[in-house]
Amino acid sequence: MQPRHWHYLVFAAMIGLIGVAALLSRPFVSAQVSVQVSAQAPKPLPWTSSKPTTNTLNGDATLVFPKSASSVVLYDQLDNPASLGATSSQNFEPGFAIYNDFLADDFAVPADQIWNMDLVEVDGQYVGSGPAASVNVFIYSNAITLPGSLLAARIHISYAAGPGVGDFVIPLSPAVALSPGAYWISVQANQNFGTAGQWFWTDRTVTSTHPAAWQNPGGGFGTCPSWASRTVCVGDLTAGDQVFRLSGSINPINPVLPPMVCGTPGPWTLRNFLPTPVYGAGVTNDGTYAYAVGGYSFQTGGDVTQTARYNPLTNVWTTLAPLPDALSQASTVYAPINNKLYVFGGEHVNLSQVLSTT
Repeated sequence: MQPRHWHYLVFAAMIGLIGVAALLSRPFVSAQVSVQVSAQAPKPLPWTSSKPTTNTLNGDATLVFPKSASSVVLYDQLDNPASLGATSSQNFEPGFAIYNDFLADDFAVPADQIWNMDLVEVDGQYVGSGPAASVNVFIYSNAITLPGSLLAARIHISYAAGPGVGDFVIPLSPAVALSPGAYWISVQANQNFGTAGQWFWTDRTVTSTHPAAWQNPGGGFGTCPSWASRTVCVGDLTAGDQVFRLSGSINPINPVLPPMVCGTPGPWTLRNFLPTPVYGAGVTNDGTYAYAVGGYSFQTGGDVTQTARYNPLTNVWTTLAPLPDALSQASTVYAPINNKLYVFGGEHVNLSQVLSTT
């Protein structure tokens, strides 16, 4: 071997040692990376067994809430809260949108009543600091044992705090009008998980009619992307309902009338005049007020957009939002299912044009 070849061998050996050192160093780098990757940030949970922060009277008894601002309690499940157990129902920030979930429970309107529901009270708790920025309330039809189609929504509602941390007293404006039948109500907190944590609706140890239902459409929790029984989705077989109360006013469908007296009817009485004189107005009522919509005015020489509400108890007309189009002879109907007026068809008298609008 020539001396100059020895230098090449030494150089090659040095290169080999550097390569071995590099190989030996890689597992330590990988271990550091694996530790960093495995450390996961907190994420929402569908159910919590942490101790509720609500105030109860004699333990598992009726909760003490502020007196309702409404006239009567329509439906009451504000009792028998689970000592340990609450279920998520929250609208999260965009980064956690896959966890958006909905919790609902059923109730029923008696056959002889129409409800004007204007207050919802729920018992809940926070895991995290809270509070919720606002709340959403949804009313669904009944699909045998689960929520059906959405009938009414009141979103981003400002609420008052109940007696315990996480309790909501929620005014509904306008009130939700409900005819006899079975319904489902869902209450959802609008809350930023990253800064305020999570809100949970308190479970109830007594089940009335059907167990509560839950869904997570975004699939973040990996269960129940559509409505299913809450106990199937998140567990807690000992508590089937949620804790809440509904308040408002009641309109009887068949009020008790005084007995009719035979004989000549009394004289007609002149009452307050319409804001604008018309003929051919669409007329309907909601059981409390009468409504006159549109019509033709000889004073203006054409159809009008007038919408007016009459209170027979005070003899006062109130002008409401005008029709988007002046018309007369339209059929007008009040729908108690969503507390709205529907105006069908009608005509433009001066144009001899019949309308098909709704």
